[in-house]
Amino acid sequence: MNKKYKDKKITMAHGSGGKASSDLIKDIFVDTFNNDYLATMEDQARFDMPSGQLALTTDSYVVSPLFFKVAILAN
Repeated sequence: MNKKYKDKKITMAHGSGGKASSDLIKDIFVDTFNNDYLATMEDQARFDMPSGQLALTTDSYVVSPLFFKVAILAN
């Protein structure tokens, strides 16, 4: 186990996006999977597409309504 990481178990708190998540990512995953993409510490993956950049995340949100007639999310 990484010397910096103090917790003995991964708990629900590690999935909350707060300090426990940050510590887990910085102390375990960044050191273990050291690469330029992970080192940016962004919350999404960005891809260059012919029409611009696409950002993909695994975060989920509850939205209402579930379906939209026109989906213009960003310019």
